[in-house]
Amino acid sequence: MAVLKSYRFGVATFLFFLVTVIWSFIGTLDYVTVTQGVVTPSNKIKKIQHLEGGIIRSILVSEGQRVEEGTPLIELEATKSEAELNELETRLTALQIDLIRLEAEQKADKQMDAGEGKEVGRRRLVFPEKIRDQYPSKVEKAVSLFHIRNTALKNRILAQKNVVQQKKQDMEEIKQRIIKNKKYSKILEEKIKISEVLLKDDLSNRLEHLIYLEQKIGVEGKVNEDYWSLAKSKTVISEAELRIKTLKDAHREIAATEYSEKSNAYEELRFRKSRLLDNRSRTMIRSPVGGRVKYLYYTTVGGVVSPGAVVVEIVPRAGQLMIEGRLPVNEKAYVEVGQSVKVRLTAPGPAGFGQLDGRLDYISADSISDQNGLTYFLTRITVDGDSVSYNGKSYQLGAGESVECRILTGQRRIIDYFIEPFWKGANEALRER
Repeated sequence: MAVLKSYRFGVATFLFFLVTVIWSFIGTLDYVTVTQGVVTPSNKIKKIQHLEGGIIRSILVSEGQRVEEGTPLIELEATKSEAELNELETRLTALQIDLIRLEAEQKADKQMDAGEGKEVGRRRLVFPEKIRDQYPSKVEKAVSLFHIRNTALKNRILAQKNVVQQKKQDMEEIKQRIIKNKKYSKILEEKIKISEVLLKDDLSNRLEHLIYLEQKIGVEGKVNEDYWSLAKSKTVISEAELRIKTLKDAHREIAATEYSEKSNAYEELRFRKSRLLDNRSRTMIRSPVGGRVKYLYYTTVGGVVSPGAVVVEIVPRAGQLMIEGRLPVNEKAYVEVGQSVKVRLTAPGPAGFGQLDGRLDYISADSISDQNGLTYFLTRITVDGDSVSYNGKSYQLGAGESVECRILTGQRRIIDYFIEPFWKGANEALRER
């Protein structure tokens, strides 16, 4: 019985050593380099500034508070009053009404009709429905002014057209008179010829013959006067038609000049309104990203924010977390970019939570010395995820937390630990130094 127990013990011992040897050849241990690091977001801290500055009306967040994109942070007093905005709106509307009227005036002479009335003017002036509803009196005044100026132009043009018409009638009368006098002149010529024959035969006296000659000269004089009157009438008609064109051109030019001036004024006021609205919209400072409020530069209601000053710092939540670590100088030879990293918390509370996987993305080209004289290489490690969990509880990492980073630099078989002393001893044997 004792022999059997001894045999079993020997077999068990042999199997144990056999498994141990196999495990030492198969099993591996990790080479790690341990560094201390600080959690930072991959998106850098956002420093929020305000362009114009102003007086703080209210502070809506506190340091450490989580915020979403668009969350109000600080409200400033409006530097421009609502009354000024309303005044600009009224002036812009008045200018817009004038621009519509002046544009219609520039086109009015092309379709002008002396018989048009105020209703025609109203139909030509097309105003937006919003303006008609909110400013009916201004619209009515614009229509009335359009009608008055249009009517004045029509009356001046009508007066010149009447001159043209009258002169054309005079020209017809002159032409008829010329025809009549020319016929009468021919009759007188015949009478003179007959009188000359009779005078030779002493059948007529010279006085009667002179009367015929006098009448012919008088008729020819009237014909010449009528030709001169005809030319004068043509000149008057040309001048009247030129005045009509000048009146239309002057009316259009005045409207165009006034349109240009009011258009420039309209653009200037529109720009001022845009700046005023933009300024009013920026009185509320909002967070550009989701994250946590790191630091408030102004904490006093009623305080003055300088133009362009940084107001709030936000630590973004979006993007992967990044660990900035300090690699000891003597470990630099074992570490290279791309190696795997295990990250765990070092704080007493959440230290029992799990660990996160990461990757070494950056090693500084040169060593850095801090204020205490410690020299190190700066490393950056990208972490997969932003929270760790343990027993159903989850803890989200935040910027500024300290972590421990274990950089996997290689692996080694267990048997190598047993063989290395013998190899080392063999290599160093039979040497004096």
